Amino acid sequence: MITENQKKDYNKFFDHKADASFVARHNKDVVDEVIKETIATSLRKSKEYTEKIKERSDAVATYLKSVASGKEKSVDKYFGKKNLAHLRGQRIVEVIKGKIKELHEVKN
Repeated sequence: MITENQKKDYNKFFDHKADASFVARHNKDVVDEVIKETIATSLRKSKEYTEKIKERSDAVATYLKSVASGKEKSVDKYFGKKNLAHLRGQRIVEVIKGKIKELHEVKN
């Protein structure tokens, strides 16, 4: 069922006379290319995210194995200052994003 507003928009923005330079095949090729690029970007971002998660989880797993085997060190000594700062930085970003989300929920 088409609403009255949809009819108005259709008539307002749709040109009933086809543009002489319009080529349906080219239009389809452009749409297909955009879809292909979007899928590739999505896969790339997903892979990057997985690699970031893997880095942190591997670091924690090796530390816990070290502790379990009796080579207990403080977290600071085990990871070193720079690596620990990197890992903590990721956590701080997650906390900040969580707080922002909470603020938006409170406002709404």
